[in-house]
Amino acid sequence: MKKKICILAMAILIFSAAGAYSFGIGIQFNGNASDVFSPGIAISFCPSKMAHLSFNWNFAEDLNIIGLTADFMAFNPKILSFSHGSLNFLFGAGLYGNLVFSSEEVDLNFGVRFPVGLNLFLAGEVFEIFAHVAPSIGLRFYPNFGADKIFFPIAVGIRLWIGRS
Repeated sequence: MKKKICILAMAILIFSAAGAYSFGIGIQFNGNASDVFSPGIAISFCPSKMAHLSFNWNFAEDLNIIGLTADFMAFNPKILSFSHGSLNFLFGAGLYGNLVFSSEEVDLNFGVRFPVGLNLFLAGEVFEIFAHVAPSIGLRFYPNFGADKIFFPIAVGIRLWIGRS
């Protein structure tokens, strides 16, 4: 375990010192404005300010969901600038995939999503606080092609950005 932590720390230091790129890592809390799934938590990793990945875990008494979202933020314009930070609007498109575990079965579902929200960068864009809703729709390919009911995941979280901005 110590060896893995040392390797991760060295990789972060090398990329930060070289200024090769910036990446963000953080935690987010998930909710839902509809009745599709229960609240959860996620680890958020951003290889750039435009590409966002989240590893999600939603938990309930009789249902657990483990999933991945991958979003590309097509627009992230500044709404308000201030010393050492900015408030931005965000809009993007992405994909999601979930493994759903219930007492009776395991199911795989996936679909498309469109995150819309705000992000606030602080301390010279080192810290980010964000909130978004991502209207999503599931896709089916078997037994016939189709779409599932639309739902509205909500995420609120924080990220630490490492590297040049």
